[in-house]
This record gives sequence, C-alpha cells and structure tokens, in this order.
Amino acid sequence: MAQYYDRIPAGQGQPQAGDIIRLRQGAYGHVALVTGVSGSSYSVLEQNYTWQDNISGNDPAAVHTYSFSDTNSGVILGYLRPKNVHI
Repeated sequence: MAQYYDRIPAGQGQPQAGDIIRLRQGAYGHVALVTGVSGSSYSVLEQNYTWQDNISGNDPAAVHTYSFSDTNSGVILGYLRPKNVHI
C-alpha cells in the first residue's frame, strides 16, 4: 500500500480533498473520503455513519461536514494521501 499512499499521522497537517481519513469511533474504526476542507471543518463522503451502542448503521453514502474539534464524528487517527500513481 505504501507505493500508492502516504500515511499522515493525526496532528501533522490538515487533510486535503482526495485523502482517506481514518477515524476511531467507539470500539470500531471508520474511513471516509475527504471531499473538501474549509478553515476548521472538513467534508467527507461516507457510508454507514450512524453509530449507536457501537453498532454501525446501514446508511447510504452521503457527504457530511464536521469540525476538526468535534470528536462526536470520531477521533481522527490520520490520513492516507494518494500518491501520483499511474496505472
């Protein structure tokens, strides 16, 4: 995977559109595609985004906007940034 993505730990810069954000939500993990960043918020395309009692939902894909300071959306673990790879 290292030939396709750079791993960026949390706290080492903000994500950019196209990054895959890695989140910890309760006892489980979650990933989403970053669609945009504006100031202190970021938007992602994600699926199965509702969480109750550590059981994920069965939600359709949708774009949501979160604040970097809002841990209700999950704790950011880092980002995977695609490299310029031509297949």
